[in-house]
Amino acid sequence: MQKLLFIHPDHRLHLLYRKALSEHFLVDSAYDGLKGLRLIQKQKPHIIVSEYNLPILSGSSILRFVRNHHELFSVPFIFLSGYHPAADTLGFGANEWVVLSETNPEDLISKCHQHLKQRSVTYV
Repeated sequence: MQKLLFIHPDHRLHLLYRKALSEHFLVDSAYDGLKGLRLIQKQKPHIIVSEYNLPILSGSSILRFVRNHHELFSVPFIFLSGYHPAADTLGFGANEWVVLSETNPEDLISKCHQHLKQRSVTYV
């Protein structure tokens, strides 16, 4: 099973999406950007789903870190946010921006599978 890191500060949404994602992936999660970054460094997830507006460290800062590190560069990164895309995220390498009000857990799971098929990521 592939590893997915889910980073979202909203407790209710966090639990809802984590439960749904856990049926398809090995899910680790964080409520803030700093913990999310630490989990990325430690766990080396195969895909990352993150809110853009996070406490402590922003989603765009996490995306920049991922895209600037050779061992993480090809990891698909999806923003799941209540807002429409921020220009810096798509230009800097986010694979997709999903607006919460326009999706549901099943759609997100499908998008994750699509991005994982497009990029074969292996870790030693």
